[in-house]
Amino acid sequence: RDCGTTVIADRWPGEGPLVGLHAGLMSTETEYAAAIACDLPFVERALLAGLIDLAPGWSAIVPEALGNIHPLCAIYHRSVGQTAEDLLRRGGGSLRRLLA
Repeated sequence: RDCGTTVIADRWPGEGPLVGLHAGLMSTETEYAAAIACDLPFVERALLAGLIDLAPGWSAIVPEALGNIHPLCAIYHRSVGQTAEDLLRRGGGSLRRLLA
């Protein structure tokens, strides 16, 4: 049923979160997009606003806490979608590899 959302199919099904990020970034009409994992339903609006404020001039704003990066609670420039596609076309990749 229509819940007022747009569903975007992955071009490389089964290849992990990088494919989902790619699909979202390649379809966004905005300069930046948030990537939020499905197991993070309570991300605070203030956190996202803070990340967005930091975004201009950067390809990605990825929080780090206790030595761990959180690539699925992050802000990405839409151009990162092409970088993700390049990785996927070369045989796959991961979010960590994308950010390396």
